[in-house]
Amino acid sequence: MDLSLPTLSLATAFLTAIYLIFRSYTPPNPAPPKAKQWKTDTLNSHHQSARKRYGLAILFSSCFYHVLLILFPPTFMSPFCPHPENLSSKLFTWSPYTAFCLILIGAAGPIRLLAYAQLGRDFTFQLARPRGLVKTGLYAYVRHPSYPALFGAHLVAAGLFMRWGGAVGCFGPGWLVRSTVFGVGTDVWALSVMGVMMFGLFGVRVMEEEDMLRSEFGAEYEEYAKRTKRFLPGII
Repeated sequence: MDLSLPTLSLATAFLTAIYLIFRSYTPPNPAPPKAKQWKTDTLNSHHQSARKRYGLAILFSSCFYHVLLILFPPTFMSPFCPHPENLSSKLFTWSPYTAFCLILIGAAGPIRLLAYAQLGRDFTFQLARPRGLVKTGLYAYVRHPSYPALFGAHLVAAGLFMRWGGAVGCFGPGWLVRSTVFGVGTDVWALSVMGVMMFGLFGVRVMEEEDMLRSEFGAEYEEYAKRTKRFLPGII
């Protein structure tokens, strides 16, 4: 077991990132009664789907396995990592790539949790009629601060923990790890497809959420929408 300061600090940073991602996918409040839920909520069915649960289970398993590979040498892990030659050192040591990813997760995760806190009991994973229109804190600048934070944290985490040269490389053939399409690794293409799918899901949720808020608050919401952006202050 490697107990050097760089290794322990990296493992600690990775575990912190895993914690933030876990919290980002944990509902801050129980589901509201059916009577309060909005009539159209496409993303709610995704939240409850087995596909989402399996996907998150794979992600978190890869995260923890990744930390074990950081702490223990390949010789010790060889029974559990049949192909250590597939592992990319830049994913298991402090590198510009790991530092960049961890900084992004370290920024996005707290933003998501702050959005939880500022929306209070009205922040549920199901669309439901809120008690009031929150226009303070993060919501004074953007209408949906939690979605870009979750999108960024999840995509960056996948780029850190689910690359072919990461923990999954222990079980994959070498040709897959080295495979490219138009000079770009196939894992990058897979992450890009996942990002597009997530963006589409969030886009649908935002449209349905804004329809609900317009219905509930009318002119007050229209005025609020005119002076704020959806996701990033002053940009989009």
